[in-house]
Amino acid sequence: MGDPIFNEIIDQCKAKHIYKIMGFRYDWNNEVIAQFYATCYFETVDDMQLVHWMTEGKWYKISYVEFASMFGFGRADSERARIHISSPLPKQEMKCLYLPDRESEFGGPKGLISFFGYLNKFFRKTLAPREGDGHNISVYGRNLLLALTPSEPEFSVFDYIWEEIKAISESPQKCCGYGAYLMYMIDQRTNKRFECDYTHTSINFKLDYHNLLK
Repeated sequence: MGDPIFNEIIDQCKAKHIYKIMGFRYDWNNEVIAQFYATCYFETVDDMQLVHWMTEGKWYKISYVEFASMFGFGRADSERARIHISSPLPKQEMKCLYLPDRESEFGGPKGLISFFGYLNKFFRKTLAPREGDGHNISVYGRNLLLALTPSEPEFSVFDYIWEEIKAISESPQKCCGYGAYLMYMIDQRTNKRFECDYTHTSINFKLDYHNLLK
């Protein structure tokens, strides 16, 4: 706090409506989250998007609108641009995110301008969860970083989360991300508070401009 780059990041997070969701903190149960991803399926009924899943042998469902409203996202958010409508940002089009003459590092965390380097670290634990493979930015994580550029338009935050949860459910190689958001939703939907074996800790790292500028 107080660092000029962090001040800029905070301002942009507020401007792009991700400030509160980035700070959302909620412990979760790994087995409950894994069962969600193992059983969930998405469908659209009369223009209503739904996700179904099983918890403790019982089926549940929730609509996109209901899920989004739990985190304060309403009609205004749903009417903003959707990141997943566009194709994933090609590596060769990431130039504006990097320091000059770093073309060989496009698609990874090295060489990123400090603003985007720190955002990438935050996103890996929040809006674009990624375990391992620290050498690559996730496919739509590239688009997400670009969307935080001040000149870029506002985007639908919850649509990004919804589509990423859907993508994780379709790919067993991906991590079971969004545990905090899903656990909160499942607790609300099932009217239970499950015992949690994962403590959702704060992100903690030192300012290190030298490594970001390598």
